[in-house]
Formats: sequence, C-alpha cells, structure tokens
Amino acid sequence: MTAHTQNEVSAGFGGNGRSPRLITATYLLAMGFIAALALAGIVAVRQQIAQQALTFQRIRIVDRQRSMTQRIANVARGVADGSVDRTAGNDELARLADRMELTEQLQIDGDRATGLGALTAATQRHVYFENPVRLHEKLASYVAVARAFRATPAPTLADPNLQLMQTAAVSLPAALDAAIATFRAALDHDIRHLKHVLYTLAGILLITLGLEAFFVYRPLFRSQQLAMETLSSTSTVDNLTHILNRRATLERMRTELTRANRQGQSMCLLIADIDRIQNVNAIFGAEAGDLVLTHFAAIAAQNLRAGDSLGRLGGEEFALILPATELTGGMTVAERIRISFASTSAAVIPGGHRLTATASIGVLNTVDITLPEALEQLDELLLRAKSNGRNRVEGAMTPRKAPKGTAPGATIGVNVPIA
Repeated sequence: MTAHTQNEVSAGFGGNGRSPRLITATYLLAMGFIAALALAGIVAVRQQIAQQALTFQRIRIVDRQRSMTQRIANVARGVADGSVDRTAGNDELARLADRMELTEQLQIDGDRATGLGALTAATQRHVYFENPVRLHEKLASYVAVARAFRATPAPTLADPNLQLMQTAAVSLPAALDAAIATFRAALDHDIRHLKHVLYTLAGILLITLGLEAFFVYRPLFRSQQLAMETLSSTSTVDNLTHILNRRATLERMRTELTRANRQGQSMCLLIADIDRIQNVNAIFGAEAGDLVLTHFAAIAAQNLRAGDSLGRLGGEEFALILPATELTGGMTVAERIRISFASTSAAVIPGGHRLTATASIGVLNTVDITLPEALEQLDELLLRAKSNGRNRVEGAMTPRKAPKGTAPGATIGVNVPIA
C-alpha cells in the first residue's frame, strides 16, 4: 500500500475517531473476505472438474458398450459360420454379455468405488428410458438375445437370434450416439456454469479491489508471479544469444530425428564448444565471455539454411540441426563456421586488443538413431576434436548410413593448424 493510500485510510478512520486496532480489524476482515472468494473459486473449479471427470467416465462406458456390441455380433457370426471355435466363442459371448450388463448397471445405478452417481439428469434418463431411444431397454434386449444365441445347441447363420443381433449391431450405435450427445451437452452446460461462477467471483473481487487494494493485490501478485514463472519455464529462447535454449534445442533435435527416422532420410547434427572460454572469463571478465558466445551464435546463424536450427545447450556449448544433409555438407558448414569464427573478433577490448576465440566442432551424420544415442556420439566427437588440438572439426557417420566399403563408425577428421 502506498503512503498516499495509507494517509487516505488514516484520514478516513481518524476523522471518525477510529483506533488503529479497528483499522487492523478491518484489514483482517478484508483479507478473510478475499480468502473466502479464493476458496469459493477453488471449490467451484474442483467441483466442476470432478463433475466433468464423471461425465467423461459415462462417455467411456458408452464407448465400451459400442465396442462390445460389435464384438458380440462378430463373435456370434463366427460361431455360426464355424470360423470361431464354439466353446471359445460361447465363453467370449458370456464374458461380453456379463460385461455389457455390468457397465449398464454402473451407468444407471452408479459406482461407489469410482464416485459415479446414479443417472438422475432428466435429459439423460429420457435417452435411456423413454421414447424414441429407450437405450436401456435396447441394451438389455441385446444382451438377452446374445445369451439366447449362446444357449442354442447348433446355431447357424440363419439363426433368428443371430439375425436380431446383426440388426441391433447396426441400429444400436445411433442410440449410443444419442447418449454420448446428451453427456457432451452436459459437459458444455457445466463449462458455461463454471464460467458464470468465475465471472461472478471476479466481479465481486474487483469490487473488493476498490476497497482494499493492498490486501487484494497480494494474492493477485502471487498469481501473476506464478504465471510469469510458467511463461519463463516454457520460453524457448536463450536470454543471452537469442537463439533456441537447451530445452527447445533438444526438443527440435528429437523432432527432426523422429522425422528423419520415419522418412529414412539422412541428417547432420553438429555440436560446437568454444575453446578455453574460461580463460577469456578469467582474464577479461564474464562480459567478454558473453561477447564471445553471442559472436559465435551470430556467425553460426549466418551459415544456416531455411529449415536449419541453432541452439545453445548451455555454457559455451552450441548445437546445430541440419535436416536432409549428408556428412560432406555438414562438415562444410562446420568448417565455414570454424574458420569465420576464428578469423573475426567478437569485440575490441580496452587496450585496443581484439577479442578472438576458436571453436571445436563435432559433426554426426545419422539416420535411425535416438536422441540420447546421438548426444553420446556427439560428445565423443567433440572430445576427439578437443584431444586432437582444438580449433578443428571431427565428423562421423552412424553405421547404418556408412557407405559401402566404409567401416562402421568410420570418422572423418579435419586438421586445422592453429595460428
């Protein structure tokens, strides 16, 4: 609460001779009222969520009944034409009939174990018990016919019970669809009711905001803070380099690998690490190190095609994703980036010195590989580039993409002398 607001409150209460204790009590009352509003909103939301969950449960029951209806008809026909063993078919018919009867009982009478109540809504009971649908009667009749067919000693395709089941298997889906439509209408009604409740609570809350801004803004600020944290956690951009962050980069890798594996297409993954960036930080400061990182990101971005992706995995490590690219193409891109980065300066630092650095890069040409496998091989290639002198590119193919005559896991190294 601002000083101006505090003065206004003090003046208002002070002018009437009210004590600070009364002011405090008023504030606590306002906080309790706001808490009651919040609790009412939570209760309303939870009740609607629970109600919708139960309605979805009823829809799932109808979906299972639809599936069992078709299954019963198919099994009965198989028993009649001899394509299904009679004993096994009769056992399956008995199981399905019992299961359908049980699901219908749960739909009508409820299920205490899952919290599903009895079917009481007038519109829903109309579908189940009244014309023109009478779904409950049709399902019961269908189960009875299935059991009568099962009791037939030697049923044939001309069996009247089978004919009834075949006819019902065609007509019952329409009745089941009517039930689903009724339940979906109930869902829509619940959503509209929830909106009405929330709008009403929001209106009351806005009125309270005008009376006690300080005590209302606290929960609102907390809600805003949670929303900001959520937005931050779902952000896809690295704050320093303005390219993809680690989470987004790994997700893009997974997506492109999945696409390449599905299409049987070759692609290249590159991992780059700035050489001895810790020395830059130690000598010139963290800001100089940040300049080196942003400079590398800019150089790498200049060498990407439409459809390629660039991200920062963390620290001084970057990743490039090159779909539909063979090893030669990936090596060419990596080499261009390496040379351009090493030959240009990230900034001019005090003393007139140009801030330069080098990068080691691993290139993996792959198809039919998982993301963890790809990351493991990229780490090995990067370690090889570091071990072989830094400021170099190391490439490899996965075994399935190796050309004929190339040993599995064969690598291609590019040695570049460091000036």
